[in-house]
Amino acid sequence: MENLENKRFGLSIWVSKYKFGGGNEILLYKNKGFNFYQFKKWLWYFDYLAATFKILSPRKHVRIETFNYIELPEIDVLIKKSNNKVKSLISSVTKITNALQKHTDYGVDMFPEYNPKFIKAKEKLERKKNELITAKKLRNDLLRKSKILKNKSKS
Repeated sequence: MENLENKRFGLSIWVSKYKFGGGNEILLYKNKGFNFYQFKKWLWYFDYLAATFKILSPRKHVRIETFNYIELPEIDVLIKKSNNKVKSLISSVTKITNALQKHTDYGVDMFPEYNPKFIKAKEKLERKKNELITAKKLRNDLLRKSKILKNKSKS
């Protein structure tokens, strides 16, 4: 059986312009964020709501659409965002470093240290490196916290 702990359920009620569906559908009702037991408990109400819409407009097609999604715990979302931030910073540091290396290797300028664009790129590289260090620290802190939380939940 599936693990339903992180799964959330929801539904939407749609009404179409024509009797047998088709045309532009209009969203009448949407609700999400239920766990499995709440969803099963309130399913009768959503059926009742769809039937009420059908009684109010018998010539239109009413359909119920159910869906589910996995809700990540807050710490996992933060870890994922921090991982993405670290990857993007590594990418930008590599890109700037390669550009500066090409600039000095091909001898575009006789004295690149005095070129304002070269100086600006060096400053940007240092700033990105500092951001990368802080982002890695944040990611490591989050990973440590998640391990602590997982150990507490196991015991």
